Amino acid sequence: MSLAIQNIIIDALKQANTFSGVDLALGVPDLKKQIIVGDAQAWVIELLANPDPNIRDIGSPIQREPQVYAVLIGIRSHNDPTGSNSVEKLENQRLAVRQALFGMVPEVGHEAFTLAGAELLRFSNNAVFWVERFQTAHIITKESLL
Repeated sequence: MSLAIQNIIIDALKQANTFSGVDLALGVPDLKKQIIVGDAQAWVIELLANPDPNIRDIGSPIQREPQVYAVLIGIRSHNDPTGSNSVEKLENQRLAVRQALFGMVPEVGHEAFTLAGAELLRFSNNAVFWVERFQTAHIITKESLL
């Protein structure tokens, strides 16, 4: 289920046409070694799937499962020791990601994506890494897992 949603996010970001590449990732890569191809790249990561307690006392269990997905934005910067030249680039990429995903229903039965926090992960002489998080939720039943 999460792979399907990650692919939906990737497709939405590719349609925004602001990144030189959009890829799937298992976790936040070692940012010191990551090389940005083109001006900006994005990686989609599932961060959390944490089911709420079962809402039924008897019978088949039913659980609501909140999920958090991250879009890691990497922006190439050149000779920018303070990051001042990257501010506008980063703002444009963040806006493009939010416009592509905020309010989007990733799959039937899921809630629309809402914002779940954002932060600067790393800033160096040649790259800026920022993460935008989005949350959704859905109901899990035994039948939905088949």
